[in-house]
Amino acid sequence: MKTFYYIFLFTFLSININSQITFEKGYIITNDGNKEEVLIKNQDWLNNPVEFIYKIGSEPSEKKGTIQNVKEFGVNGYNRLVSYKGDIDYSSNNIAALSIKKSPENVYKEIFLYEIIAGKVNLYSYTDKNITKFFYSTEGNREINPLIYKQYYFEGDVSKIATNEEYKNTLKSLFSDNPDVLNKIDRTRYTNEDLKKIFSLYNGVGINTNDKNRVKGQINLALRPGIAFSSFKFNSSSLGSNSTAKLPSKASFRFGVELEYLLPFNKNKWAVIFEPNYYSYKSEAKFFNDTYNGIIDYSVIELPIGIRHYMFLNNDSKIFINVQAVPFKIVGNKSLFTKEFVNINSKSEFSLDKTNQFYGTFGVGYSYRNYMIEFRASTSNNLLNSYELWNSNFSNIAIVFGYQIF
Repeated sequence: MKTFYYIFLFTFLSININSQITFEKGYIITNDGNKEEVLIKNQDWLNNPVEFIYKIGSEPSEKKGTIQNVKEFGVNGYNRLVSYKGDIDYSSNNIAALSIKKSPENVYKEIFLYEIIAGKVNLYSYTDKNITKFFYSTEGNREINPLIYKQYYFEGDVSKIATNEEYKNTLKSLFSDNPDVLNKIDRTRYTNEDLKKIFSLYNGVGINTNDKNRVKGQINLALRPGIAFSSFKFNSSSLGSNSTAKLPSKASFRFGVELEYLLPFNKNKWAVIFEPNYYSYKSEAKFFNDTYNGIIDYSVIELPIGIRHYMFLNNDSKIFINVQAVPFKIVGNKSLFTKEFVNINSKSEFSLDKTNQFYGTFGVGYSYRNYMIEFRASTSNNLLNSYELWNSNFSNIAIVFGYQIF
């Protein structure tokens, strides 16, 4: 098992180093106003970047773009990003930890903002960890200003939550020349979708937005049959010293159904996976100088949840790694470990542990279009956990195939 972990770690590090995100066509506008066509390493950032990497033409050398030398950049087909130097409200959004202040609790930042809507009035967004804030600028004045929204404890009373919706007053001022838009402002929430709608309505048809082209989250469903190779080792202080024994490893069919959610950032290279799967293990052997016969009959439905990281080789092929936790399992009612004397008609039966012991799995795999194959190994868990004098080590490795239905 340790060998597999080393292979797993080596594979992750070596492949991850060589599976860089590709450079894509884009542009930069320097702080002195020069626009240049370049190739940008498009990392489809989850949080707003403070810097980015680009190359000029066929030059092999990479350059770094920052607020200090670039005021705007964009990857073709994606939102452009504009530089911003100013305050951002970092007040907590956690209802249990709100501020007692109505006014924003600003932190000075130098950052690139995503431009969501462009027109007579432009809309920008900023995301960092658990906060999302919005900003605006106008055609006549390109200075970027915040749209203020904040929840707080009214007069310091934690039982009274009030909301500072100053952004609505700002929108009424910005859109004062359009009655149709004004009528919708009071119903406009401080969300990406609502603000996009009202800015789009005001700017009219033909607005310049690439927001629809950004990478979206995606749900996939796949069938995951395979072969599981299980092993079982046990010992008991009731059997004296040197009482460790191991039953032969056996292969069995396993079947699972995997639900995968590709996260909407970093070019869909990260995913959350949930894969209920079933397998069984039956084995027996004589041990302790053929004094005893050990028999195990084990069946289980595992309910693992975890994360997956993809490393793209080309448009059709990718390598992936999984790390999963198994917090829940359903053990078959007839799952038993039986210890019986070889020459005496006497035996002891032990119900295998049904408690939800926490253990994990690790996997490395290859995917080609809708097909995949994975080598997976689990950490050990004690199936005799309920018995004070007994201890066991159950683990398995598996070859798991897959076909993505959608």
